[in-house]
Amino acid sequence: MPPPGRIALDRLPFSDPNALDVHLKAAGARSTDFGPAFSHLAATNTENAKRFVSSFAKVMDTNEQLRSMFDYVARASDAERELAIDGLRDGGQGTRLVHAVGQLPAAQGRKLMRSFVLDESGRIREKQIENVAIWLAEAGRV
Repeated sequence: MPPPGRIALDRLPFSDPNALDVHLKAAGARSTDFGPAFSHLAATNTENAKRFVSSFAKVMDTNEQLRSMFDYVARASDAERELAIDGLRDGGQGTRLVHAVGQLPAAQGRKLMRSFVLDESGRIREKQIENVAIWLAEAGRV
């Protein structure tokens, strides 16, 4: 049974990230579509869930859409939040996550940033700090 929402998950080309981006964009993916689809994928196929979150973040065009998507991630269970952050990291969307944090209430932003920049033992992930630095440099150009 497909999850609630407008996105037909069984028709998404998960094996091709570029095609997945195009498909989600063409389908008019909305931030409200993210939660039900991601939760379904997280429960059934974690690799597809990781690909989905990365592509979905790419097609969110406005700050409001991005905020809504990441609001869901921040409120998700620890396991789903970590899975989403892994997908964003793997898909090269770390800077997008950092941008989204700025759109969220402070408590949610802290939760996401902790999961993003700290590993399981509390050590800093250097690559993710690079994403923060890139975002700060881009924000400073405005």
